[in-house]
Amino acid sequence: MPEELMPDPRPPQGGGVGVPPMGGFTELYDPVAPAIYTWARLHIGARLRRSIDPEDVLQEVFCRAYLGFANYDKKRPFRGWLFGIANNVLREALRGLKARGESVFQGTREGLERVADQATSISSRVVRDEKLQLFVDEVADLGDEDRRLLIYRGLEGLGHKEVATLLQLTTVSAEKRWQRLRSRLRKRGVPAGIIEDA
Repeated sequence: MPEELMPDPRPPQGGGVGVPPMGGFTELYDPVAPAIYTWARLHIGARLRRSIDPEDVLQEVFCRAYLGFANYDKKRPFRGWLFGIANNVLREALRGLKARGESVFQGTREGLERVADQATSISSRVVRDEKLQLFVDEVADLGDEDRRLLIYRGLEGLGHKEVATLLQLTTVSAEKRWQRLRSRLRKRGVPAGIIEDA
């Protein structure tokens, strides 16, 4: 058999058997990671953090998004796709905690060692960012409506109409409140990549 037709004996270039190469995934994920971490911190209260660590959520989102990246619809905003995954990860963690009293994050999946290392690297860098930690601590003290507005509009990037429905406001009210909140947050010094600027 000619050499060019022989199967390549080397393992695929990725995290392991059946794991695709990183490609441009980390370049897209990296700028959104601080927003996902902030989102997780705002959703997971202090008592719940004993069981569900926001850093674990960030790592799990990375792994799941990486595995599903080949199926990502490039017509959709990447940030919105990631937050959809984050919602699912958190929902599953809460269900697991309620049902079994334990977190659903079981560590590295077989064959994903390289991916897990990359996820850990990114999440560790995000968690060590002092400016981000100060910002998260400050916004945790926002009133309920402002915190939800930040989560829905600023972090998840939902449109004003969707936010208005979730907060039971008019669309114009949601837009005006977002403009005021965004202005206040910018004066405090929002870390890069946190707020969706739409």
